[in-house]
Amino acid sequence: MPKTRKYIESGAVYELCFRARTGLPLVSYQFLNFIIQCVLARVQRDDKVILCHDIWNGSHPHLIVVSKDAQQLVNFYSEVQKKITDIIKRLLGRDYLEIWDGDPSVIKLGDLDAAKDRIAYLYANPAQDNLEQTIELFPGASSWQEYLACQSSLEDSVSKSYPWIRLPTVPKLSAACMLEKEDLEVVDILLNKNAKLHSLTRHPNAWMKCFGVKDSDVNRVNSQIITRLRQKENIAREARIRDGKSVLGAKRLKSQPIMKTHTPRKKERKIFIISTIEEIRNEFIDKMRSFQMICWDCYRRWKNGEFSVKWPPAAFKPPLPPTISVFAT
Repeated sequence: MPKTRKYIESGAVYELCFRARTGLPLVSYQFLNFIIQCVLARVQRDDKVILCHDIWNGSHPHLIVVSKDAQQLVNFYSEVQKKITDIIKRLLGRDYLEIWDGDPSVIKLGDLDAAKDRIAYLYANPAQDNLEQTIELFPGASSWQEYLACQSSLEDSVSKSYPWIRLPTVPKLSAACMLEKEDLEVVDILLNKNAKLHSLTRHPNAWMKCFGVKDSDVNRVNSQIITRLRQKENIAREARIRDGKSVLGAKRLKSQPIMKTHTPRKKERKIFIISTIEEIRNEFIDKMRSFQMICWDCYRRWKNGEFSVKWPPAAFKPPLPPTISVFAT
């Protein structure tokens, strides 16, 4: 049984993050940015989640989504991980490639202030990781432009069409580093060989509905988020000046080898909720602990052959081990 069972609530706001084990799979080439959008569009063909914000930083993405169904949220990030892995395998001509490190972080954002701060954190990632000075200068994939176009209404959204990339159409790259001309040629190949399109829709303000924000307050909330973003970028810039560091810069970000050797940050203890309100945080943790205990008891009884045990409706049931040994005759 896993150490911590998945506990996902429908109609809640979550931050998703998954990291590469060692290399940099999400280099800021235009064809990789394009592939990420195509993968998201394909995975979201049945609207598994409400996609609000996302950014893809070399070794990891951050995404803000609203859950509809617990299983569909798991399907969403699982499919995204698998499809990106499969495409990068084809690009590099590898038969085997294991990119992602363990289970993704699935973090509930428990209140309005916490959600505002995490969205600002998401777009401040390039500055805080010393990649670029501001989000505008970051050449990697992100929803920043879509966010800027949706500042006023809860129902604001941006939809774009992207091809469904079939694996046999993915070319093997001549090298892990690409010139701009070669970069664009890969995009052209993928466009020309994949005719079927899927629509990718982002809803940058849909998460606010979970916290009772009214349409008249959307612009104010977004202004507060952008103010926090600029504050985080300024703090990162001042830290670089103090430490004598500089940003990597867009030019170098767009010329790194795919799966470049990269030492990930030391693993931290997983968190399951971020909230600025202690009561909300404590209530969620107590609920989750109770859920874990019930699931553990169900699993123990199930292993002992008590098949009529009733699991909590929100539980992801583990596979049942064999109950007998079959002997050869």
